[in-house]
Amino acid sequence: MRYEYEADEEQANKNVPKLILPGEYEVTVEEIKDGTTQNGDPKVDMKLSVKGFNHQFVFDTITLFDKSNRGHGLTVHKLKCLGFAVDRSKINFDSDELVGKRCLAEIGIREYQGKRYNRVINFKHLSDKKASNDSEEVPF
Repeated sequence: MRYEYEADEEQANKNVPKLILPGEYEVTVEEIKDGTTQNGDPKVDMKLSVKGFNHQFVFDTITLFDKSNRGHGLTVHKLKCLGFAVDRSKINFDSDELVGKRCLAEIGIREYQGKRYNRVINFKHLSDKKASNDSEEVPF
């Protein structure tokens, strides 16, 4: 089907999110969405706001892997960084409790199918280091 669509190039450029420079930043969980991976593992997708960047978000997922999966340790690490305590080898939480939790995130840039976007490389406890409050943006 053929369309004729009125385009405003200037408006389009205003709405393109800018990349955050790689570094360590304080993040807050703004929204969550429960789901299941293709392998059937429960997961929680998180939308994270980045301190010092208005309306800039990065996304990450906590996948609740079984202890036998090598990703299990990363799951426990993320939950601990977000403030959940390990009690008798168990972490008890409701996914809604993630909203509002804060931690440090090492943010990097990934290129995928010709597009560049920010991604979380690692989580850290807020007490581990002082977060960067620089709000510089990548100039491209």
